[in-house]
Amino acid sequence: MTITIRTSIVAVFVIVLMAVTSDSHPLVGGPAHGAEKSAVGAAQWAMGPPIVSYWAGPPMSQSLAKLLADGNWNLVWCRNVHDLDIAHNYGLRGIVASKLLNAKNLNDPKAREQLDSFVDSVRTHPALYAFHLKDEPTASTFAELAEMKAYLDKKCPATLKYINLLPNYASTKQLGTEGVPVHQVAYEAHLRQFVDVFRPQLLSYDHYHFSVKRDGDRYFLNLVQMRTPRWTPTCRSW
Repeated sequence: MTITIRTSIVAVFVIVLMAVTSDSHPLVGGPAHGAEKSAVGAAQWAMGPPIVSYWAGPPMSQSLAKLLADGNWNLVWCRNVHDLDIAHNYGLRGIVASKLLNAKNLNDPKAREQLDSFVDSVRTHPALYAFHLKDEPTASTFAELAEMKAYLDKKCPATLKYINLLPNYASTKQLGTEGVPVHQVAYEAHLRQFVDVFRPQLLSYDHYHFSVKRDGDRYFLNLVQMRTPRWTPTCRSW
């Protein structure tokens, strides 16, 4: 499914977002719109308005931000402070993506200095809502992704550390887990490892149900698999 933004084709997010929260933390606000407080007083990420976003968009610009705001999109992709400034001017929240957001940079002094500088440049920006860490990771990468999350949690706890997961029609090679049937046993092992190791604030995945030749047959099963309380104490979906 696609939409056209002027001359650019932007793939719409085909994802389900599930906030991992407890009943004592209602889903209101967001880092730029009233973050929650934990028991020890540190700001914590909160979803705020339900996320409306996209994938693979063009670079941020004044014209793009206006178009997105007029279309009621509310989470836009940003690369730096300049992009966040544009987003903020139009009342939009920003998800920041950068090659620097890689756990390997934590143990390299020169790369760590660049990472620290980059994160410090955006961490207090009022439009900053999330950091994008990885799309469709395999299970073997969960530990290093958790390292990056822990680093960012210390730097800016009131932001979402976002990862988009694989759907239940992925292969065992993609998932990094084994078991049959793959779409149940291996896939649910993948989810369990992700939740246990990464400790996500939000569960997100994409599931492309429609194809040229046929419709898929696991869409609703995938919803059930993501919503099961086995993964999280409480999941609320949008």
